[in-house]
Amino acid sequence: MRAAGEAEAKAMSDKADALAKYGRAATQQMILDKAPEIARALAEPLGSVKDMSIISTEGASALPKAVAGNVEQLDAVMRSLTGTSLTDMMRRFASDDSADSSGS
Repeated sequence: MRAAGEAEAKAMSDKADALAKYGRAATQQMILDKAPEIARALAEPLGSVKDMSIISTEGASALPKAVAGNVEQLDAVMRSLTGTSLTDMMRRFASDDSADSSGS
């Protein structure tokens, strides 16, 4: 039990060192690593819906608009937490990947 506690403390210390060394980039990476879990939690309530009636003057298009609105809100939350949005991070990763591909 002590060894497990020491290992956990070492892992936390290593993570703190990485955060101190890499700062914002490390924070963004941690959030990106959690993105699938966040998306799953956001989608979970809709996944349990068996039947849905949409009452709107926009008809069935109201649902995709609501989902898009939720994604925009998530993007704003990400920006407030990390100083950059999920959209910006993904754009940066995509441009890094294309630069790596073209440079090879």
